[in-house]
Amino acid sequence: MFHVKQLMTPGPPGEAAIRSALEAAGLVVPIEASTQLAEHASAVLESNRVLNLTRIIEPDDFIRLHIVDSLAPLKFINLRQGEGIDIGSGAGFPGIPLAIMGCRLTLCETRKKKAAYLRAWVEQLRLDVPVVAQRAEELVAGGGSYDWVVMRAVSSLASLLELASPLLRSRGRMVAMKGVRSKDEEERGECAGRLTGMRLVDIHEYRLPDGAEQRTLYIFERAGVVKTALPRRAGLAQKQPLG
Repeated sequence: MFHVKQLMTPGPPGEAAIRSALEAAGLVVPIEASTQLAEHASAVLESNRVLNLTRIIEPDDFIRLHIVDSLAPLKFINLRQGEGIDIGSGAGFPGIPLAIMGCRLTLCETRKKKAAYLRAWVEQLRLDVPVVAQRAEELVAGGGSYDWVVMRAVSSLASLLELASPLLRSRGRMVAMKGVRSKDEEERGECAGRLTGMRLVDIHEYRLPDGAEQRTLYIFERAGVVKTALPRRAGLAQKQPLG
């Protein structure tokens, strides 16, 4: 007689595990915030059954690679000051965890179906967070202006600088969350920065706790003269980056 082994889907990350992982990363999280982070994680994994949002479903990996990774920038830059925008929000990372931690921001997601999920989660989590289903270039046409722009795993540094510059107020900052450092990408980024009025302020390298994943945080400031007309036609920043 043969026995069929059932494949069990991992359960969502728990509050205690989330709080412990964040504390190990040097981030103190109130109990209410860890509850909301767990609710968001559960909602993402439930929706993931019908919409391809993430390949990361193991609880420990989800916490480290989504939740801790989203909040790590708070160790290096105060995003609770001013108003920001998360470009390319996807499943809500890093925007929703940042909002849970008290940052005021807008979520920008071009795909309307994902934007609809984001709106539902924001309502479920009782967060005052606008969600826009537009491209970054379209937001500029609408007169958007922010103190900071955050982007995680969206595109090359040169492309991100082009998208961020027209969205930022004077002295506003772009926070680009990237993986392993690339000298070539940095050189192209600094060249694009000179064209878009963006100046490199800082680079932070770190590793996620209990994992080998290396991360690099690039912080640029809108502080120079823009030497090219922005925004360009939608999609050109990715297809034909400046610099």
